[in-house]
Formats: sequence, structure tokens, C-alpha cells
Amino acid sequence: MILSLLYNFFKDIKPMNVDSRLNKTLGWLRQNAETKEDKLFAEELHDKILLELYQSHVNHTGDTYYPPLQQELIRQFEVAEGYE
Repeated sequence: MILSLLYNFFKDIKPMNVDSRLNKTLGWLRQNAETKEDKLFAEELHDKILLELYQSHVNHTGDTYYPPLQQELIRQFEVAEGYE
């Protein structure tokens, strides 16, 4: 009885096709997103992750200087002020 239940449950499961599950990075998605919404989502996710990394860095080290965030803040400031 149990074996027949297990058989019926698992009989339609196919092996995973390894080539169909390629992993892409967030940077890849930011550059190659197919739609504007996807690109915006990737940018927002990147900013969120960067801020969380900064908060973690400050909590662990006490240093308020985090180079990747500093570079991003400078870039956004230059764009906002019209330097680029």
C-alpha cells in the first residue's frame, strides 16, 4: 500500500535538465534585463542589498566608511548635480 502510494506520487517526476537552470548574477540581470520593469527591480534589489551590507559592515566594525557604498553615493551625487 505505502509503496504504491510512493510510486504514484513520484512516477511523473522527471530528472532536472541541468542546462535549463543556469544561474545568473544580479549584475548580469542589471545589464541584460529584457524589460524596463525587470531592470528597475534589479536596480532596487541591488541598492537594498548594498545598504544591508553597509549596515552589517558598520555593526561589525564600527567603521562608517564602506567603499562600494561610498562609490555608489558619489556616482548618484554627481548625476543629481549634473557633473556627468
